[in-house]
Amino acid sequence: LEYKYDGARIQIHVAGDRVEVYTRRLENVTDQFPDVVAAVREHVSADRCLLDGEMVGYDPDAMTPVPFQEFSRRIKRKYDIDELAEEIPATVYLFDMLTCEGESLVNEPLHRRLEQVGDVFAPEENVIEQATGQQFSDSASAQSFYQSALSAGHEGVMLKNLKAAYQPGTRVGYMM
Repeated sequence: LEYKYDGARIQIHVAGDRVEVYTRRLENVTDQFPDVVAAVREHVSADRCLLDGEMVGYDPDAMTPVPFQEFSRRIKRKYDIDELAEEIPATVYLFDMLTCEGESLVNEPLHRRLEQVGDVFAPEENVIEQATGQQFSDSASAQSFYQSALSAGHEGVMLKNLKAAYQPGTRVGYMM
């Protein structure tokens, strides 16, 4: 199980010093998220990679997630970007990796891709983290994990198959 975040799904393209951020519809939003670009530059050690994740906006005083509708103002923003980034800072939660150092990982099982994600970045709380996930052998523990996701202000959980290859698209094939 993995937390289901109420944010904007993104792909992060890293090629040396160049970092670009795209929405799920492949809209380039790099300029709107200088904080995300800075976090990737500082914390991702891979020279070339393609990461999959979710950006979540936070109330900087309470450090609680803001609703996506409020956070989405940052996606279309063309002016006063730094002010809005200060008002609604983003945390990046990485949950998959499609390529690493020129090697495609899309046919690799999810458990290997998750290991690769953990190997190429140094997490910093409230800046860039690996998505919260855990394996369970009983439903009571899974239910408790689900409740912890809701208590933290997230949408719930995703059920993912650790043996599955990457499937492009939204909620297809190997997750619920």
